[in-house]
Amino acid sequence: MQEVRVEKLVKRFGDVTAVDGISFKVPRGKLLSLLGPSGCGKTTTLNMIAGFEDPDGGDVFVGDKLISSAQKNILLPAHERNLGMVFQSYGLWPHLRVSENVSFGLEMRRKAKAEVGPAVERALELVRLGGMGERYPSQLSGGQQQRVAFARALVYEPDVLLLDEPLSNLDAALREEMRLELKELQEETGITTIFVTHDQVEAMVMSDIIVVMDHGRIQQMGAPRDIYQLPANQFVAGFVGISNFLEGTVVGKADKNGLTMVQVGDLKLLCKVDGREKGSRVSLSIRPEDWIATVKAPPKSTKNRLKAEVRKAVYMGGVLEIWLSASGQEMRVHGHRLPMVENGSSIYISVDPSHIKVVD
Repeated sequence: MQEVRVEKLVKRFGDVTAVDGISFKVPRGKLLSLLGPSGCGKTTTLNMIAGFEDPDGGDVFVGDKLISSAQKNILLPAHERNLGMVFQSYGLWPHLRVSENVSFGLEMRRKAKAEVGPAVERALELVRLGGMGERYPSQLSGGQQQRVAFARALVYEPDVLLLDEPLSNLDAALREEMRLELKELQEETGITTIFVTHDQVEAMVMSDIIVVMDHGRIQQMGAPRDIYQLPANQFVAGFVGISNFLEGTVVGKADKNGLTMVQVGDLKLLCKVDGREKGSRVSLSIRPEDWIATVKAPPKSTKNRLKAEVRKAVYMGGVLEIWLSASGQEMRVHGHRLPMVENGSSIYISVDPSHIKVVD
């Protein structure tokens, strides 16, 4: 297993710069997700690492080996990079048995026949498909077909595993199950993995490192908790999870706890503003789950205590999702253990100052 380094990678399609000088590192044995909306450049980045697209600039290293460099005119063919790839479509040959699908990569590498059988059996056992080698893909469920694709990618012991939205064709329940299985498989094998997805939950569950991309550039890179709780900008806060964005003006100086008053329309909210001076305009981000909603008024000493009118409420099982208006500011709140509230009724909401983030 090897680390991967991407340095100032660039890809252009005519006048469009699909990948704009991005750099990141995947430590050995870790799973890094490239997360972003359609067209952000994440799949193009993966294809350049795999050798399916020629970069216009930058370098790609696997371990100490330079496998791609536009400046040095180095471009190792895809089949010589020793990378495993799993695509969005399973890509299984329907006329071949499971064992034959899995052994294909070994046969292309001209492995000795005596080695192929045991290697295929090990790979199938690894993905919990032991004893199914004689079946055809049509005799397997969608989840089992996906496991065959993983076995085929792992059987020749690649240095790095590349995954291009491999769970997107599964139904919701199976997709959730496969997320956990895939993460367990990655940890069990210790293989360095780069995972492309537009699904924020998928990235949060599976990743050691998340790279959030937009318009070919990295917006933020870090651990899942940091990406969610400390978004670098408004795009990250809005794309990874749900956020309420409020525009305001700093109207006071920091108190002894470092908290400053921000005027948001007719509302005043107390939070940390990271050294911004009085009169500065700021954008605030508040997650719906960070609001505390109550039918009864909380104590007057409660910080950031607001009275709001219910515009819409949707029961979602463990949580009541509420759209509110407070002094003209529209907000979305998750109410836990609240009775069903009627449109037009009043409730109280409050938020701890530490949960209000200033974003650019």
